[in-house]
Amino acid sequence: MDISSNFMILIGRGIWNVIAKARQFIKSFINNTDRYIATMKLDASEKHIEIKLHRHRPRRDALRAIKKHTKSHVSHSWKLLVQRLIRETAQNVKLDRFTSSRNYDLNKIPTLEKKPNHIGIIMDGNGRWGKEQIGDRSYGHKNAKNAVAEAIKGCSEQDIPYLTLYAFSTENWDRPEEEINTIFEVIDEGITQYKDLFTALNIKLCVVGDKKKIPSFCANKLSEVEDLTQNNTKLQLNLAVNYGGKEEAIAACEAIVKDTLLNFVDEFYSKGFNNNSPFESLRNFLRDYRIKITPTTYKQYLSTGHLPDVDLVIRTGGKKRLSNFLLWHCAYSELCFKDLYWPVFKKKHLMEALVFFQGQQRNFGGISFPVPDPCFK
Repeated sequence: MDISSNFMILIGRGIWNVIAKARQFIKSFINNTDRYIATMKLDASEKHIEIKLHRHRPRRDALRAIKKHTKSHVSHSWKLLVQRLIRETAQNVKLDRFTSSRNYDLNKIPTLEKKPNHIGIIMDGNGRWGKEQIGDRSYGHKNAKNAVAEAIKGCSEQDIPYLTLYAFSTENWDRPEEEINTIFEVIDEGITQYKDLFTALNIKLCVVGDKKKIPSFCANKLSEVEDLTQNNTKLQLNLAVNYGGKEEAIAACEAIVKDTLLNFVDEFYSKGFNNNSPFESLRNFLRDYRIKITPTTYKQYLSTGHLPDVDLVIRTGGKKRLSNFLLWHCAYSELCFKDLYWPVFKKKHLMEALVFFQGQQRNFGGISFPVPDPCFK
C-alpha cells in the first residue's frame, strides 16, 4: 500500500472521528432561556440529533461545548463541522423567526392576531392514503391518530376554544363492513390513547351525533371520557360520530312540530275550550293560530345548538365540499381546502390554514367600510 493510500485512510478515519464526536458533544449543551432547539441530519446514516443554540452566538456556543466535552483544543476540522452545522440549522430552522423560550418547540405555531373561535376539520383522505401506501383503505384509518393529535395540540397552543373533528358521517354506513369496524376501533383506540392528553391540556370532549347506532364498545369509551373531561375548560373538542347535517335538521323540525302541537293544545284549553267543544271551534282556533320560528329558535332544537358557528372549515383530501358537515353552523364559514391526505396532516398545515384565515374579510352579508383616518378632516 503506497503513502497516498495510507494518507487517505488517515483522513477518512479523522472525518469519522469528527462525526462520532459531534454525536456526543450535542448532549453537553445546557438549557438556556434564550436558546433554540434545532433538529438536523449529520451524515448518511439518517441519524437526527437535537441541539440548542443561542440565537445571537450559535457558533461560539457550539465551539465552547465541543471544547468542554472533549477537554482538548478545538481543531480546524471541528470548526469546519460547526460551520456546517450552523449553516444547516439556519437554513432548516430560521432561528431569527422565532421567539425564545425555556422549553421552546419548533413545531409550536407562532401567535396570530386574528383567530377563529371555532374550527371544524373534515378529516378526508384516510382510505385513499392507505390504498396508495399498501393497497388497504383500513391502513389509512389506523394511521390517522397522529394527525388528530397534531390538530388538537395546535389548537390548544393557539388558544382556540372550539375544535370539531368529523370522524364518521351518517353516510359512511354505506362503506364495507370491515372498514366501518376499523374506523370505530380506531376511534376507541384513539380516545383511550389520548385520554391523558385531554387531562394534561385541559381539553373537554363532547360527542355530537346519534350515539344509538355506534357500537357499544366505542360508545361506552366515548361516554367515559366525556364524563372524565366534563369540567375541563381550555379547549372543547367535539367529535362528530354518526353525524349528518340533514338528519340533524330533520330531527330539529320534528321536535319543533311536536312542541308546537303540544303548545297549541295547551293554549286551546286555556281559552276556555274543552273536550266537549265542537270540532269547528278547534278548526277556527287552528286557522288563527300563528307559529313564529326564528333562527335562534331553530338552533335551540339542533343537537349541536350549544356550539358556536364555525369560523374556519379545513378539509383535507383535495375535495371541495362540506359533505353534510354542520350545515347550520357553516353558513358563513371560511373554507380552506388542502390537497394532502389526513394521515400526513401536521401542525404546520393547521398554521397555513390559520394564516389563510388572517387574510379573509368577514362581512356576513354586509359591506365593510375602511376605518376612517383620525388625522383626516
